[in-house]
Amino acid sequence: MINYSKDLLKILQENSVISESFGSEITLKPVPDIEGTALDPREKALYLRHLNSNHRPAQTLQDHRDDTGFPGLNLNTKTILTDKLTLNCDGYDFTVWEYRLRRTKRQGDAPALLYIHGGSFFAGSAQYMENLCKYICEEADCVVYNIEYSLAPERPFPKGLNDCLCTLNFVYENAEALGIDKNKICISGDSAGAGIAAATALNKGKDKIRYMALLYPCVLLDTEAPFEWKEEDFAINEDEKSLVIPRLSLGRTDGKADMTFMTTIGHMYLSTAGDLRHDPQVSPIYADFTGAPKTTVITADYDGLRPQGEYFCAKLRESGADARCIRYRGVFHAFAEKTGYLPQAQDALYEIAKDINSL
Repeated sequence: MINYSKDLLKILQENSVISESFGSEITLKPVPDIEGTALDPREKALYLRHLNSNHRPAQTLQDHRDDTGFPGLNLNTKTILTDKLTLNCDGYDFTVWEYRLRRTKRQGDAPALLYIHGGSFFAGSAQYMENLCKYICEEADCVVYNIEYSLAPERPFPKGLNDCLCTLNFVYENAEALGIDKNKICISGDSAGAGIAAATALNKGKDKIRYMALLYPCVLLDTEAPFEWKEEDFAINEDEKSLVIPRLSLGRTDGKADMTFMTTIGHMYLSTAGDLRHDPQVSPIYADFTGAPKTTVITADYDGLRPQGEYFCAKLRESGADARCIRYRGVFHAFAEKTGYLPQAQDALYEIAKDINSL
């Protein structure tokens, strides 16, 4: 089910242009039915509906958890089998949801994708990303493992990261029984989950992961950055500034925004270990990129995390990695979870599936 014309997908797939960010090539995908610079009308309508819903700003941890995630629509046209797995890491049980096509064309050699949801390391849920994962499962005919990893502050770093490493080891060590090609294990995630995915792929999981797809990743958990963050790099229409600029605070490092939320994320995720903000397992932007897997980084036009994602991809390319960056114009952070509502969401997931199919 989609709430837009399929013609918009064709425009996204056929009308990209090449640009540059941090000295590295990136692909820009347009707002499919608008010329020039503007918010996507569907994204704008969803945001205005949210603002006009008498929604109370989140104040408590539970408020943030209740407010995280968008109920995207199911885009599948084929039957997806779902299984609930219980894995154990460091004496703690956690859930992993497995999705696979009922009528697969694979003969025991399917690619596998580990998916790690976002939510600032302390919120979000694997179940909110179910439709996203199932769509990739169908398009790539791969087995997807959607991880319900440990959340801070109850279980701070490195608990969530370790859950993802345990899932990777489980899939790798049981590949034959799971009908998976152990040489085609991939990892993906969005926002904070993309940061954990990158930390997994560039550290202890480097020898097991073939491909990495990062959706608007948080790869720098610090209020200072090794790059320059400039508001003027975000092309914003004058009449939309009141909507867009507040959405740029996440990850902003130019000293002109309230960094309370980013600081709170760091405190909760790292507990008393604040000195770990430069640890590559916390901020993969400082990782050793040697031997990095093939990577696609997907960023959102109006997202304060956009610079760090594009800088991260530039550093990957500089190291010799096979990496590409796609920026979707006119959309906010977390756009990919709005399956069925934004054509950019479907197109981004199709790009990931296409990469997996190419392995």
